[in-house]
Amino acid sequence: MNQQTGHHFQFVPIHGTLRADVWDFKETLTQCMGFPEENITIMIDTDEQYIQPTGKNIKAHLKKLVAEAADGDVLFVHFSGHGM
Repeated sequence: MNQQTGHHFQFVPIHGTLRADVWDFKETLTQCMGFPEENITIMIDTDEQYIQPTGKNIKAHLKKLVAEAADGDVLFVHFSGHGM
């Protein structure tokens, strides 16, 4: 149960491309779990308008998440790796 909204949710398998994974998870986080959209950072390497998921960028954003976290916050990190 989402403590903020009181909604129950169920995880279901997600099938499709990397981009589908990203957008499906974003929708699950915002629509089903009540996470504010402005609190979601998307990193993808298929669209230059988004942050590129380089090791440097991933590490920097993880450090920022931890540094800005407060008691009671929920940090959710999702990684989709689809081969090399």
